[in-house]
Amino acid sequence: MAPSAGLRNKSSALPPTMNPIFQLQRDITRYEADAIYYQDRAEHCRREAALLRQELEEEQTGTRAAFKDARKCATIILGLDGLTGAEIEAAEKVLSGDSVQKTAIRRLREIASNHSILETSLL
Repeated sequence: MAPSAGLRNKSSALPPTMNPIFQLQRDITRYEADAIYYQDRAEHCRREAALLRQELEEEQTGTRAAFKDARKCATIILGLDGLTGAEIEAAEKVLSGDSVQKTAIRRLREIASNHSILETSLL
């Protein structure tokens, strides 16, 4: 009988917790699951870091305040009577969008000016 054949018979007779093949398979499965979990966590953390970088940049450049003012202006505009469809759409775009473009803010200022609600705080 070959020495390896005797080892196989002995290892298969061991309880599962002492069987080295079983332990290795279990460890491989566990480490693969851990790798998937940590890859997902790393991706999540990268996305969070990107959002925080964007928020920091907005704070440093003052665009965050401009976006707040634009949303305030959009809310005021939507409360007005006699708006055109394009004016309503422009205000709703600012309120619903995650990223407000400077052109959208400019358009809101034009609408506010046209309706005589332009305040110095909205400039």
